[in-house]
Amino acid sequence: CLRIDYLDLAGSVIADPRLALIARAPGATLTATIGTYHESPLVTDLDPAFKRDTLAAPAATQASVAADFGAVRVTGYAAQLSNMPVDAMTGATPISANGGVQSGGLFGIARELIDAQFGSYSYREDIGRGHAYGAEVMAKKDVGATTGWIAYTYARSWRSGDPRSDPAEYPYVLDQPHIVTLVATRPLGTHWRLGGRLRLASGNPYTPVATSYFDSTQRKWIAVDG
Repeated sequence: CLRIDYLDLAGSVIADPRLALIARAPGATLTATIGTYHESPLVTDLDPAFKRDTLAAPAATQASVAADFGAVRVTGYAAQLSNMPVDAMTGATPISANGGVQSGGLFGIARELIDAQFGSYSYREDIGRGHAYGAEVMAKKDVGATTGWIAYTYARSWRSGDPRSDPAEYPYVLDQPHIVTLVATRPLGTHWRLGGRLRLASGNPYTPVATSYFDSTQRKWIAVDG
């Protein structure tokens, strides 16, 4: 299929071609997909002070393969990211150092979550890039009226900062490689359902402090990240 969108904040019409193939074999259904995806930049990524009212839409080229064996489904995917907004003025990106303007750790996680939900005004350029890949195994089971499933996901995501100063890609500040999810639900009468979810995830990446030095001007110790 071909999806066509007009993104006002990007100031352009975008065409995303996508292809899906489905093959059925005894006891299994195989699905393969490939395509491009775009999303609108945030209004807070724009900069009225510099008279910039559009920004290129963040883009991803993604491919996935899934095998469905009835109660068990196995999925793998990979994606290449481009046109990611980067704070080019301060270097504050989702992949930098711990606890300061270069994020990482709790500060970086909070910054990225706030940006994703509400945005924050800063000068950004559409020069960031990255990649992601992962796999998931999910099993579903019905026991009487109760339905439940368990899933294990291994997922990695990498982002660059300003590639003009550092072309390397680093673990994304919200990267959680290992995730286990358990869900159960059952009906309560004819109009209600009771459900619950338990999610266990490995910690977000951070840059540990390697050493420190005393700044006599500020009269305090300054941490140096590794």
